[in-house]
Amino acid sequence: MFGRKEVPERTILQLLVRAAGRCEFLGCNKFLMEEPLTLHKVRVGHVAHIAAAEAGGPRGTDELPMAERNELGNLMLLCLEHHAVVDDKALEGQYPSALLRSFKAQHEDLISRLTDYRPENRTTIVRLRCTIGGDTVAVPESAYRQAISPQYPADATGIEINLTALPSLDSPDYWSVGAKVIAQATAPLWEAGTEKPAVQHVSVFALGPIPLLVQLGTCLTSKVPATLYQRHRDDESWAWKSSGEFARYEIRKVADGHGSGAVGLILSLSGTIDLGRLPDNIVQQLPIYEIRLASAEPNPMFLRQLADLGRFVETYHRALGRIRADHPSCGRIHLFPAIPAPVAVACGRELLPKAHPSLMVYDFDKKHGVFREALEVNQ
Repeated sequence: MFGRKEVPERTILQLLVRAAGRCEFLGCNKFLMEEPLTLHKVRVGHVAHIAAAEAGGPRGTDELPMAERNELGNLMLLCLEHHAVVDDKALEGQYPSALLRSFKAQHEDLISRLTDYRPENRTTIVRLRCTIGGDTVAVPESAYRQAISPQYPADATGIEINLTALPSLDSPDYWSVGAKVIAQATAPLWEAGTEKPAVQHVSVFALGPIPLLVQLGTCLTSKVPATLYQRHRDDESWAWKSSGEFARYEIRKVADGHGSGAVGLILSLSGTIDLGRLPDNIVQQLPIYEIRLASAEPNPMFLRQLADLGRFVETYHRALGRIRADHPSCGRIHLFPAIPAPVAVACGRELLPKAHPSLMVYDFDKKHGVFREALEVNQ
């Protein structure tokens, strides 16, 4: 130990704060600022070096200069047991510097995100539960908590919209009953009282029939900030991705038609929609526009980053503006969607009741391969 410099107290304090007083060995997280038997408030953890402070110590041959070995980036807070494990000569090679630095980074990043919570980071969770293909689809708490971080739920219950008791899809009341259930379930969001503060932000987790998701969007409105989430098929998580190419969209007119009071709007994003699948009277009589991917072929996995949804919203507004400019007397848009769930919610949420036409949203009848009228929103 002769000649070894001590770690400055200021650096130790910084480490304790960054580690929140807990062991940074991955999976341990033991609290090290209290002796567990006597409950005395003392530090029982060790300030451990990743690259040893001396050339002959554990990981001492690391490329980190000796002059930097006592700096914060080379130090970990470890419990007695895990300090012994990582420095044991019999285990030499199992805990290299890179692995320990990854343990440190994961732990301190988690602490940073958890302690970044502020009152304004509270969000009201809106979940839609429904039956798809005979199976009930619901969002587990662990999934939405991971997705909303560093926000946290404003309350323990949030809003759950339960569509599992709807009549069968073949019933003439299916769509109207579903729309009513959604409207009733979301009404409490806007009913602030003396014991319930006004909603500041909502986080939406929904899977279900596209027309009902559009209806959900109209009930949410754009008056309160909202984040819409997507369940990703590759890992089944709900957290937005942070890398990859951004989706790009384009608007085109695919049929001229001769009507002026209504138009068709095709959304070919998750899949391609052929004009032959639309009702004959729409194709033969109405002008039809299309929003489609400009960056790739339509596919179910194009929506990965939150910015992809934001770009769609911008394109959607441009399409609505173009329709209004080309057809000033248009009072109804016939919407034919092949889109992911959050895009459907956005289609309803972005409508302005007095500025935009109503949407007649169609549902795709897989059995017969055609679109059929389902639900009119923004009336």
